[in-house]
Amino acid sequence: MGPVLGAPGPHRPARRGGARAGQLDPARAGHRHGDRHARIGAGVVTAEAGLGGHLLSRGASLQTSLPLQDLVEERRHVTVVFADLSGSTEIASRLDPEETREILRSCLTTLARRIQRFGGTVDKYIGDAVMAVFGAPVSHEDDAERALRAALAMREAITELNADLMREHRVTFTLRIGVNEGEVVSGVIAGDVQAAYTVVGDTVNTAQRLEAAAHPGEIVVGASARHAGEAFDFVELAPIHVKGKQRALTAFRLVGAKAERPQRGLARHRLSSTLVGRDAELAALVTRIEGLQQGDGGMVGLIGEAGSGKSRLLAELKRAAATARVTWLEGRCFTLGETTRYAPFVEAFSHMADIEDSDDDARRWSKLEARVRAVVRDDVDDMLPYLAVLVGIQPPESHAARLQLMSGEAMGRQIFRATRRFLAALARARPLVFAFEDLHWADATTVALVQHVLRATGNAPFLMIGTSRPDPASPAAELRRHARGTPRYAEMRLDPLTHEQAATLIGNLLAVDDLPRQIRDLTIERAEGNPLYVEEIIRSLIESGLVRREESTGRWRAVSDTTAIVLPDTIGGLILARLDRLDEPAKRVLRHAAVIGRSFRVKLLRALEPGEDLDRILSRLATDEILVERRRSPDAELMFKHILIQETVYGSILRRQRRELHAQVARAIEATYGDRLEEFVGALASHYARAEHWEEALAYLERAGDQAGSVAADAEAVERYRDAMSAYETTGRAPPLQIASLERKLGEALFRRGEHVQAIMSLRRALARLDASLPSSRGATVRAIVRQIFVQAGHLAAPWSLPAPRSAVDATVQERSRGYQLLAWIDYYSSDSLRQLLVTLLSLNDGERTGHLPGINQGSLGVGIVCDVLGLKRLASRYHRRNVRIAEAAADPIAIGYAYFGLAYHDQGIGRWDDGQVHWGRGADAFWGTRDLRRWGVSSWGVALMKWRRGDTAGTREIAERMLQVADEGADNVLRGWGLFVLGRAQWSTGDDEGALASLRESAAILRPVPDRQILLRSLGDTGFCLLRKGDLIGATAALEEAAEVIAAHQVRGYHALPLIWLLEAYLEHLERASVSERGVWAPKVTTALRAVERQARIDAEALPGMHRLRGRLHWLEGRRARAEAEWRRSIEWGERLRFVPEIAWTFAETGWWLSSREHLDRAEALFDGMGWPGELERSNAKRMSAHRS
Repeated sequence: MGPVLGAPGPHRPARRGGARAGQLDPARAGHRHGDRHARIGAGVVTAEAGLGGHLLSRGASLQTSLPLQDLVEERRHVTVVFADLSGSTEIASRLDPEETREILRSCLTTLARRIQRFGGTVDKYIGDAVMAVFGAPVSHEDDAERALRAALAMREAITELNADLMREHRVTFTLRIGVNEGEVVSGVIAGDVQAAYTVVGDTVNTAQRLEAAAHPGEIVVGASARHAGEAFDFVELAPIHVKGKQRALTAFRLVGAKAERPQRGLARHRLSSTLVGRDAELAALVTRIEGLQQGDGGMVGLIGEAGSGKSRLLAELKRAAATARVTWLEGRCFTLGETTRYAPFVEAFSHMADIEDSDDDARRWSKLEARVRAVVRDDVDDMLPYLAVLVGIQPPESHAARLQLMSGEAMGRQIFRATRRFLAALARARPLVFAFEDLHWADATTVALVQHVLRATGNAPFLMIGTSRPDPASPAAELRRHARGTPRYAEMRLDPLTHEQAATLIGNLLAVDDLPRQIRDLTIERAEGNPLYVEEIIRSLIESGLVRREESTGRWRAVSDTTAIVLPDTIGGLILARLDRLDEPAKRVLRHAAVIGRSFRVKLLRALEPGEDLDRILSRLATDEILVERRRSPDAELMFKHILIQETVYGSILRRQRRELHAQVARAIEATYGDRLEEFVGALASHYARAEHWEEALAYLERAGDQAGSVAADAEAVERYRDAMSAYETTGRAPPLQIASLERKLGEALFRRGEHVQAIMSLRRALARLDASLPSSRGATVRAIVRQIFVQAGHLAAPWSLPAPRSAVDATVQERSRGYQLLAWIDYYSSDSLRQLLVTLLSLNDGERTGHLPGINQGSLGVGIVCDVLGLKRLASRYHRRNVRIAEAAADPIAIGYAYFGLAYHDQGIGRWDDGQVHWGRGADAFWGTRDLRRWGVSSWGVALMKWRRGDTAGTREIAERMLQVADEGADNVLRGWGLFVLGRAQWSTGDDEGALASLRESAAILRPVPDRQILLRSLGDTGFCLLRKGDLIGATAALEEAAEVIAAHQVRGYHALPLIWLLEAYLEHLERASVSERGVWAPKVTTALRAVERQARIDAEALPGMHRLRGRLHWLEGRRARAEAEWRRSIEWGERLRFVPEIAWTFAETGWWLSSREHLDRAEALFDGMGWPGELERSNAKRMSAHRS
C-alpha cells in the first residue's frame, strides 16, 4: 500500500506492464505488497500506518454494532473484497497536507459507504486501501452478489470523484479491486492493548493477491465468486501465478452487471386461513392496546421475514381493536421507485380527514382543517399549515406568504414539530394506535419522523406498531436500535411455523384434515415454516392440476405419483408459474400495473388500458388474489397482494418494452393529473428516467429534489440532484447556470446533513460554473481578500454609485450569493475564519454591485462580525447598523433577523448589554415569525446569556427550558445542544453541579461532531468551571485545556472569554497549591493564560472584570498587595459599568477572603442571594481555604 504522503516507498514502485498473462510481476506482487504479505501470515491483516489510522484507531478492525463478546469464533462462508487506492503520492506532492488528508478521507469514506450500502462490513483500513467482508458477522443469501455490486459501485464512485479532482486539482486516483469467496474463521482476536473482530484464512490472502494482479480500474474476481455471480458479465483472464501457491489462480475480470437482474423479491402476506401459530403475539398486542386505557403508550416492533405473517397479525389486531374505543391510524411504506417521503403519515392523515384524490386544494385544506380543529383547541395556525405541507396540500394565501419565507430546513423542523404535537393531542382525545407497515422500505426522512414521534408515547395513551423485516442495513434498523434504548419499546420476532403448525395451516387452506401425507410432507419440507410459501405451494399444486378434489368424496388426492411432482425451488418460481397460466389480456394489464408500482389508481390504469374489458380483468385478478382492493370510489385504488407478484411481473418485461411502458405511464400521469402534477413529480422523475427520456426526466428530477429539500428530506434531495446531474451528462448538455444551481442545491442538502467536506466541494463547483472560482491555497486566499477589501473601500467611498437594494435580481447573481452564504455559515461553525472573510466580502461586494438584498444582508453580517473579532469596533458598528437600516426599510423578516443578530453580537463585545438584550430579542422575534427554529434558537441563546450576566438566573433557566422544548418538538439536535448549555449554566448557578455536568457534557457531545465550535467552547468552559467548583482541579484543567486547544487549533475568533478566564483561574489554583519546586511548572502556564485573557479583553468586554480580578489574585500571591487591590477595584468598576452581577459578586467574595473584609463578604453574599445562588459564598470560601491549606 505504501506511504500515504511523500515519495514512493519500497511498498509501491512504479507499475510495470508485460506480466499480465500467466505470471504476476514481482513489482506488482512481491515488492509492492511484500512487506504486507509477511504481516498477513495466515490471512490476518493488521492496520498499517497511513490514512486508515486517521479513520479508525490503529489496528481497528471490522466495524459492527454487535458487542465483541457476542461474536463467537466460527467457520463462515464469506466474500472478501480488497480495494486499493493509488495516486496519493502525486496528490501529496501537489497539495497542502491538510487538503490531501481531507481528500483521502473523503475517498475512503466514499468506498466504505458503498460497501455498507450493499450489506458489507469494513474489516479494516490498510494504508490507503480497504478490506471488506460480506457474510460476517451477518450473512445474507446473496453475499457474493452484494460484494460484486459493491465493487462496481466503488469503481463508479471513484470515477465520479476523479472528475472533481481533475477539475479542481489536476490529479486523480486509480482503484484496483480483488474479490474472492470461500471459507474463513471469524472471531475476536485479542491482544494486550485491544480486541478486534476479524476474519482469517486463505480466502483473505487470495483476495489480496487478486487485487495485486489487477490493472488500474480493474476488478479481478476469483473462480468461486465468479460462479456465484450469475447476474454479471465476466472476461476470463490468463491464470495468475503467485508466490506461495503451487497452482495458478483462475481469475476473471468483472465487466459489469447484466441488464436483466434476476428477481429475488419476497412477498407480504394475507392468509385466507384462520391465524395459525401467532396466538401469543396477538394476545400480547391486545394487552398493549388495553393498557392504553391506563395511559401506557409505547411502540411494538413486529419483526419477521417476508411471508411470516406480519400483515396478517396486524389485520387480526385491527379487528380485535374495533371494540376497544381507540383511534386506529395506519400507513404503509413503499419500495424503491415508489418511495414517498413521509408516506405512512400522508396516507394516515389523508384517510383520517377523508381526503380524496378528486378533491381540489381548497376542499382538501377544508377537510384537514376541520379534522385538526376537532382535536386541537389552541395553536391550530401553528400546526395546520405544516400538516398540510406534509400531506401535499397547498395552503391558502393567508398562510402561503409566511411559508414562502421559510428555508427547507426550517420547514422540516416545523413538520416534525406539528406532527408530534398533533398526534399527542389526538391521543389525549382518545387512545391512539398508529400502525406502520413495511418500515424496512421507509426512507431516512420518514424513519427520522417516526423516531421523533416515538417520544410522544411517553406521556400519552399512544401505541405505535411497526412491521419490518430483520434487515440490519435499512434505515428502519437504526430506528429499532434507537427504540431499544427506551423503556416503552418491545420487539416481537415472528419465527417460522413448527411442523405441527404448518400442517394445521395446510389443513385450514384446503379445508380438510386428511390431505394425502405425501403432499402434506412435501409442502411442509419445501416451505420451511413460511406461511406464505405454504399458501403458494398449495395454490400451485391445485392450479396446475397436480392435486384434485374428488367430487364423490370431497377428499384431495394427487393426480400422479407424488414423487414425480416437481416444484420450483423459490417462491418467485411458484408465482411466475402461476402467472403463466393467465391469458394475454390479463398479463398485459398486469404489466402496465407493475410498471406503475405496487399500488395503482384504476383511473391511471384505464388511461393505459382503455378497453371495455378492464373491469372484468381486474375483477378476475382480484378473485385470483393477485390484486387486492386498497381504496374504493371515487378514486379506486388496487395493489398487488404481494410485492413479489409485482416484482415478478416487472422482471419478466423485456428491457426495451419496459422503457416504453415507463414512458407511457409518465405521459398518462401528465394527461390524467395535469392540474396537480406537483403531487406526482417524484413518480414522473422516476418513470421518465427509467424510460431514458432524459430531457423530460431532467425537469422532474430537479423539481423532485426541490420538493424534498423544501421539507428537509435531504437524503432524497441529494439522490435526486445527483440523478439530475447524471442526466445532464447523459444528454451531453451542461448549461452552466442550471448545473451551478444543481450543485448549489446539492451542497445545501449536504450541509444540512452535516457532510461539510462534500458540501464545500459541491459549492466550490457551483461557483466555478458561474466564473467565481475560489482560490485553493492560503496565499491565494489572502491575495483575494486584499483585492476584495479594495473593492469594498471603493463602495464605502462612493455609495451613491451603487443601486438600491432589492430582492429580485439576475438568477446568476442569486446563485452566486447563495453559494457564498452557505460557505460562510459552514466556515463560521467550523471556524475557518480566512475563507469566511473572503466569501463574506465577495457576498457583500457582489450584493452591493447588483443591489441584491440577501447578498448585502449576509455580507454585511459576516464582514461586521469579522471586524468585531479583529477589534475594529467602529467599522463593525457601521456595517451592523447599516444592515439593520437596509433590512428594516425592505421589511424583509429574514434580513431583519440576521441584521439584529449581527448588531447584538457587536453590542455584546463592546459591553452595551442592555442594547444587546433588546437586539437579541428582536432577532429572535423575527426568526420566530418565519418559523426558523434554528436561528430563533441562537438568538434566544444570546438573550439567555444577557439575562445571566444581569443575575437573572430564573429568566435564564426559563429560556433554556423553552429552547429544549422547541428542540424536542422540532427534532433539532443542535438546538438541543445550545439549550443544554444554557440549562447547565443555570443549574450550576443555583448549586446543582451534578445536573449541570450532565447537561454540559451532553451539549458538548452533540456539538463536537457538527462541528459548532463557538458554543462547544462554552460548554467545555462551563464544564471546567463546574469541576473547579466541586474541587476536581485535575478534571477541570483537562476540560479547560481542551477548550484552549480548540481555540488554538482552529484559530477561533469570537466571544469565548469565560473558558480562557476559568483556565487562568485553574492555573492560579495549581500555583497556590504548588510546592516551591512545582511553582516553576505552573508560573509559565499562568503567564501564558493571562496573556490570552488580555488579548481576549481587547475585543470582548465580558473578559474585563474577570481579567482584573485574576490579575489581582496573581499580584496578591506575588506579595504585591497594593497592585492586587488596585486590580480588584478595576474589576468591580468594570463589573458595575457592565452590570455584570456574577463577576461583581465573585470579586467581592475574593477580596473579602484575601483582605479579611466582612463588608466585602456581606456584599458578595447579598449579590449571590439576589441571583438565587444559594451557598455560593460558602463554596467560594471553602475552595479558598482548601488552596490555602495546600
